[in-house]
Amino acid sequence: MKDNSLVKNIVWTICRCYIATIAIVAVTVSTINYKEAVDESTGIISRLGSSFAPQIALDIQNSNERSIESSLENIKLNQIVESVELVKVKGESTVLKNKSQVNFLNNVLPDPEKQSFDLRVTTAESNNASVGTLIIQPGKGLLIQKISSGLYTSFLNLFFGLLAIIAATAFICRRILTKPLRRLTSSIENTDPASDLTLPDMSGIKLPDEIKTVRDKINALLQKTHQMQATEKQVRHSLEQMVRTRTAAQELASAKLDRIIHTDALSGLSNRQAFDSQLQQDWTSSQRSGTPLALLMIDIDNFNKYNENYGYQAGDECISTTAGVIESSLPNSSHTAVRYSGDKFAVILPRTDLLSSRDIATMISAKLAEQRIAHYCSETGHVTISIGISEKNTHEHESPQHLVAAADKALHRSKEEGRNSISIAAPEKYN
Repeated sequence: MKDNSLVKNIVWTICRCYIATIAIVAVTVSTINYKEAVDESTGIISRLGSSFAPQIALDIQNSNERSIESSLENIKLNQIVESVELVKVKGESTVLKNKSQVNFLNNVLPDPEKQSFDLRVTTAESNNASVGTLIIQPGKGLLIQKISSGLYTSFLNLFFGLLAIIAATAFICRRILTKPLRRLTSSIENTDPASDLTLPDMSGIKLPDEIKTVRDKINALLQKTHQMQATEKQVRHSLEQMVRTRTAAQELASAKLDRIIHTDALSGLSNRQAFDSQLQQDWTSSQRSGTPLALLMIDIDNFNKYNENYGYQAGDECISTTAGVIESSLPNSSHTAVRYSGDKFAVILPRTDLLSSRDIATMISAKLAEQRIAHYCSETGHVTISIGISEKNTHEHESPQHLVAAADKALHRSKEEGRNSISIAAPEKYN
């Protein structure tokens, strides 16, 4: 009896030490996972806010409430976001919240720190004016997931550790348990947790009640593990789908922002910034392939007088109509129409020689004449345009700027010759 009592005391001491060690490890792992989750959550919120802030700022400037609401909804849909708040400079505030998960960890863990993103736009009065603040409150979902993962791992370690202690105790105290334990151990070794729902059949040997209980617990654990694996697979699939959706949305937003940056608002054509980039690109391609490259410079005749007599709103409509005529007259999608400045337009014509470019210029002039836009200060009684054409040749000292300068000179000659005409720059005037 004394020997048995001594063995029991030793076993209980080992169990208590083991449980205490597992508890310390669980707390340590949970603390590390918590810090990692906080850093990951902060990074995700930072990228999320940086991605949406420019578009929201632009939408505030343009008073596009529908787009603002859509952007806030997209932010709120992120699983780690608890709430998103938009505070405009005028004092208006919009708050969207996700329903918090009710559990023990959610009540115990401190709230993650909010992140604020200053919304700024470029205006006529200021180069960088603030229009509001975007505030994103991270949720505790990621923190709970990380901590739960650490606790689950610690639980498994504790379970299998205690199982080993029990097996050793049974072997020492009850030799009659040796054979069943070996059979149980063999069954565990031959079990694949990834595919088996139960341990292999142990019929043919009498199992003590304790061993049967252990076997049933392991079978239950295997089944629970399979359920968790199936749930994890579904969650992973959902996360992958969400990442693909978010990536597509970000790419779409980036493309939309790029179009806004490089598009003239009044005419709908590319702007001067896009012109410089596209001309350099087409010039390089022409140099590499040895194909021709032509440029049209177009100016509305007597536009200042048109504005004085018909008003600036009519002038804007005239520019918009002219832009539409130019764009609709281009026969190839590789041709680029640009609002160069004011009432001046440019058309880049890759793989187009002088003869073809003159045909295009003639078509543009004729289509605009068909619009019959009244202009009593014009000799024709309607709005006309003057066009200058230049073509790239193969001189090594040439550059895109030479092509622009040559087209400008040809356009100036059209103006001097009475307007409503087309002039082609001579090759010697490229320099």
